[in-house]
Amino acid sequence: MKPKENYTIKELAKAFEVSESTIVRKIVQIATKFVQTKKSSTIPVDIANLIQKENGYKSLNSKICPNSDQNRPNSDQNFPTDDSFEHVEYFTSEEYSEFHKRLSEYPLLKNQIEDLKEQITYHKEQHDKLQEKLSIALDSLANSNKLALNSLIQRGLIEVKS
Repeated sequence: MKPKENYTIKELAKAFEVSESTIVRKIVQIATKFVQTKKSSTIPVDIANLIQKENGYKSLNSKICPNSDQNRPNSDQNFPTDDSFEHVEYFTSEEYSEFHKRLSEYPLLKNQIEDLKEQITYHKEQHDKLQEKLSIALDSLANSNKLALNSLIQRGLIEVKS
């Protein structure tokens, strides 16, 4: 099967077993290298090799380093490998899978948090109602104690007078 001329980001990510954001980051790194080198008028070897490969030019090293190993006829080293690019990995694959797992759990956890907030609001309202009822009951008990005390005082006065 002949290799494709162009790949989508999704296809590259699947083929290299990395995330799509890693592929995008690598493309940006290559473009950044080119933009940075434009200022200094030098081109990195990996970009030169990419230009050579895409356009079918003669090997760069045959002109600059005639005895280079890359000049052997069956050499496939003209195209930069993934290792030739600056490699910065922000997450390990385990960390990325853990992050992806947490990210996929987010909607469920968000719903659980909303349910818990509703439960807290309900229990707070129930607590406030109960506190109000207890306050009324306490006021009622205080009034009944006051009436009972007044009644005892009056009875004592009546007995003293008789």
